[in-house]
Amino acid sequence: MKIAFEPIGKGIKVGQGSVMMSLARDWGATAPTDMSSNYLNAIPSIPFRAVNGLQQLLNPSRKIFVIGYNKCGTRSLHILFKRNGIRSAHWGGHDPTRNLAAIMKRNIDQQKSVLNRLESYTAFSDLSFYSDQTWVEGCRFYKQMFTEYPESYFILNTRPIESWIQSRLKHGDFRQRATLSRGCEVGDLPAIWRREFIDHHNEVLSFFQHKPDSLCVFDIEEDRIGKVIDFLWPVFWISDRYWEHRGKTDDS
Repeated sequence: MKIAFEPIGKGIKVGQGSVMMSLARDWGATAPTDMSSNYLNAIPSIPFRAVNGLQQLLNPSRKIFVIGYNKCGTRSLHILFKRNGIRSAHWGGHDPTRNLAAIMKRNIDQQKSVLNRLESYTAFSDLSFYSDQTWVEGCRFYKQMFTEYPESYFILNTRPIESWIQSRLKHGDFRQRATLSRGCEVGDLPAIWRREFIDHHNEVLSFFQHKPDSLCVFDIEEDRIGKVIDFLWPVFWISDRYWEHRGKTDDS
């Protein structure tokens, strides 16, 4: 199979010589008039991983940042990306030397790249760190992410705010860590999180107002995953066969 290694970017029409169409034809797919998520799901999963592996090799600076809060389907998105051959990093646990948000915060404080030590990954989700002393909401670093990686994709994962708050309150020892790090009572958390949730969403929408091709707002309770799949096309090929809303009460 002969593949023409031509650059592929957002909004570009996929031509007959592109990597995508070459692979699609080679696996027996017929080129449609609209390369949508319905068409993608008719193609076997092997070329998805092959295409995504190639794209990550050719375009290592094109990332996928999930910039909504945890408890908004981050683990589901992480698994979807990973099983489609995208190098995806998720949360990182309570150790600040391994937690994504803590690493990003330390990088910014030290005036390093926000992805210093994390460059090998393509997708990033659940950017939260709560300890007894401090908390970090890494999704708030979207401006630095965009400045350093302007060709990347940003997904504002969201859900109805009250169900999000309840999910956080029920999530393991999350509320205990939150009260200790913030120096407040459990009863104070809903108002704090509600205000931060609204502010973050408004600020993200304002920032990307004139960059609509870079942002996808994805409501995990209302939207179909095809919205994300179509958003990432044609750079990344995503099959929804791996999509499942996981951990509705314990998803991080």
